[in-house]
Amino acid sequence: MASVVLTVPDLSCDHCERTVKSALGPLPGVQSVSVDLATKQVRVAYDDGVLTVDRMKEVLGAEEYPVASSVRI
Repeated sequence: MASVVLTVPDLSCDHCERTVKSALGPLPGVQSVSVDLATKQVRVAYDDGVLTVDRMKEVLGAEEYPVASSVRI
């Protein structure tokens, strides 16, 4: 399992949190998604043999939540 922290500057409310979780949660390989509105960060635990960070960025971009940066942890 791998983890990544995605910085998403447009996160600001509970609706944003629900949208991000519902967009990333069902993706194959995702184990968990947590959103921290205060830091505008999304932490995803996932199987990097099934899912890539680029795919997560694509999905969030399609939901109009572009990712500014990502750090694998």
